[in-house]
Amino acid sequence: MPVPNLTPIIDKATSTAIILAIISSGLGGLLVWPIVARQHATLRRTENLAAQLDLKNKALEEAGRAKGRFLAGISHDLKTPLNSIVGFAQMIQDGITGTAPNDQANNYAGYIHESGTNLGRLIDQLLDISRIDSGLRDLDEKAIDLASFITDLRPMLENTLKSSSMNLSTDLKGDALILCADKRALMCIIENLVENAAKYSEGSIITIEFVAGDSGEIILQVSDDGKGIDPQGRSEITKFGVRAQETSGPASGYGIGLWSVVTLAVLHDATVEIDTSPKLGGCRVSVKFPRTRHVIR
Repeated sequence: MPVPNLTPIIDKATSTAIILAIISSGLGGLLVWPIVARQHATLRRTENLAAQLDLKNKALEEAGRAKGRFLAGISHDLKTPLNSIVGFAQMIQDGITGTAPNDQANNYAGYIHESGTNLGRLIDQLLDISRIDSGLRDLDEKAIDLASFITDLRPMLENTLKSSSMNLSTDLKGDALILCADKRALMCIIENLVENAAKYSEGSIITIEFVAGDSGEIILQVSDDGKGIDPQGRSEITKFGVRAQETSGPASGYGIGLWSVVTLAVLHDATVEIDTSPKLGGCRVSVKFPRTRHVIR
């Protein structure tokens, strides 16, 4: 039998396959291109946002450093006249000025001396926190024997409580606890918590405790038996410039005590909790230092 000529059939099939391939590629390109375009646009927007965030972060970091440099720079201008005011007030109280002060003048000198001392301590705290926060001063972290630390700190705390008629109780539960922390920062945390309780609690006793948590953390607890804090305002009182509550006497707070506590706690990777439940009867502030700062010997 004669073999049919298949060449025309093969050529036609090849041409058809090529045409179908071209059509399929074109349709596929039309379908895929919008998706690819959207992905490229999204990528460009993401890159632009990342660049903007990077610029803002750098600006914020520079602003923080500038703030630290500014506060450090004016410290001398603030402290020099303040030291003179406190010094002259002390001279009047001690009768070194050559004239014996009457009772009223002596009282005025006492008010000047106390206010100047408190203001000087406030400036020192703000400068210290600002230097640490802006990187101008590192945390001087050392192992602190908390029993000895509280014993040494107690006279200063009792002096803080003189005008409040509140008593101080210190308690270290369990074995001797050793905390890795900045000593000045820890002192500032405790002093601010005690001072806040003395100003606002209207209680009779303030208790300082260091306890070991179940997970190995070290918890500083400062509590009082006063009237407590309004639970509705608890989330606001740790902000800069916000006072816990109004006192019955003259305003003596600047609204930075708890802010300082939280700022210094965060620098130590610690958390701050405020408990003012009716069951507690007063207020308790807990500063929880992580297990990594608990020195075991």
